[in-house]
Amino acid sequence: MHNHAMPNPTRNIPQRGSKFSRWCGRRMLAGRGWTVSGQFPDVPKAVLLGAPHTSNWDGFFALALTLALGLRVQFVTKASLFRWPVAGFLRWLGFIPIDREKASNIVIESIAAFKERDQLWLVMAPEGTRNNAEKIKTGFYRIANGAGVPVLPCTMDFKRKVIIIGDMMLPSGDMQADLAPLMDLWTSHPQCRPERLSTPMKNWKAGKGSPLPKE
Repeated sequence: MHNHAMPNPTRNIPQRGSKFSRWCGRRMLAGRGWTVSGQFPDVPKAVLLGAPHTSNWDGFFALALTLALGLRVQFVTKASLFRWPVAGFLRWLGFIPIDREKASNIVIESIAAFKERDQLWLVMAPEGTRNNAEKIKTGFYRIANGAGVPVLPCTMDFKRKVIIIGDMMLPSGDMQADLAPLMDLWTSHPQCRPERLSTPMKNWKAGKGSPLPKE
């Protein structure tokens, strides 16, 4: 039995929802025995990173957490999910459809959105897929660095059933160096489907190579 206290978002953090939606989110977590470790930073803008992404359960628990805390976040996800009859519901939840063939547009548009809004928490999965990704996508870093907003890494421990909120980091411009502590966090906890772990994370976990290949 875990005794982690549920984080208490501050006014600076984008919020939405009702008592009912918060209750639903807490029931989604508690019903499966999940808790939360850590606190969200008191910042109005951030890029939240969820990794590793090896199962649809990652998305389920991430959604449950945002509902439980009443967080108003924007999720970046693949456009193919936006089909009738769920497309409208996904947009209401904060999901943004993206065309993976036009990722550069997402970086430009996201930086502009951060500059235009007073509050924005953008949630991204740096692996881009839940099944043996060959590389870490760097769009999240270019967005955070270009917009001058911090990165907040999160992960899930499927053995202890804990959602872990990591330490906030402001990009320095040295992507390789900045990714090292993130990779340490993401590879230090049991995944839902470890066989689906991305190649860079498998290599990092085994002590081989750097977070990103040299371009």
